[in-house]
Amino acid sequence: MLTVLLAAYNGDDYIAEQINSIINSNNEDELKIIVSLDKSVDKTADVVLSLDNPLIELIVHDKAFGSAQGNFSWAISEYACKSDYFMLSDQDDFWLKNKIPDSMNEIRRMEKKYGVDTPCLVFTDSVVVDENLQEIYDSFIKSSRFDAKKRNDFKQLIVQNVAQGCTFTYNAALAKYLHSIPKDIIMHDWWMILVASYFGKVSFLDKKTMLYRQHAKNEIGAVKFSVFSSIMKLINEKSSFKKSIEKTKLQAKLFLQIYDELIDYDNKNFLVDYSSSSNMPLLKRKFFLYKNRLVKSDSFRTLGLYVFF
Repeated sequence: MLTVLLAAYNGDDYIAEQINSIINSNNEDELKIIVSLDKSVDKTADVVLSLDNPLIELIVHDKAFGSAQGNFSWAISEYACKSDYFMLSDQDDFWLKNKIPDSMNEIRRMEKKYGVDTPCLVFTDSVVVDENLQEIYDSFIKSSRFDAKKRNDFKQLIVQNVAQGCTFTYNAALAKYLHSIPKDIIMHDWWMILVASYFGKVSFLDKKTMLYRQHAKNEIGAVKFSVFSSIMKLINEKSSFKKSIEKTKLQAKLFLQIYDELIDYDNKNFLVDYSSSSNMPLLKRKFFLYKNRLVKSDSFRTLGLYVFF
């Protein structure tokens, strides 16, 4: 069975179109769409119920999660042992017809190569579109200047996530590691790909499988990379750079706490040093980055890392 975990909140504008696109992408014998609806004030629940489709299970929460991260984390943990495969879905995107078949073919290829007991995660590219599904950028990965093929190892993912959770497909073997997701992580998808990269395998499928819709209500959107904007951020947003790096240190600490007994000696030392690096002398911090070859997807982001770490 394939289970799609869709986190929703005040999503009545686009959710019906998204759910229908998921159904139209499916060629699986068994499909289940779990709509986890955060406490909303619009008609999202009515819209979902009006679709009257047995594939859809609607869960309406009385208490607010307060973020997409909280909603997704609940759904990922709650359904961790209830399916063979999982995909994540935002409420406002649009899946192309190749999304499910191509992603499922890739994760089954991985399971055939590495074994079904190996945690596997697949992510893909997407087309960035406006609220009317008109193209803004033809590639989320390229517009963000992410090096998705080369930045999938555990240590690199500690400092930068290069994947969109809304493109994720993962197997039951990975889901077993996701029963408990800490609330203080940066984002659920970043946490998931960290877990997959350490305990299993990650694959970037270089195909566009969905339309990533940008509109006024987006909690997180796509921002095109530019040299000028990166330089200005380095100059004007020192505190935000420092805060973002500190968050990665906390996330590394949480990873160590959750999976302590399962982490090997070298990686445990790496996580301890990374998460406590603020206590290191300045030059030792820079050498730590160099020694572990920690870089980001482009020279400007890497410069920011070395300046503010």
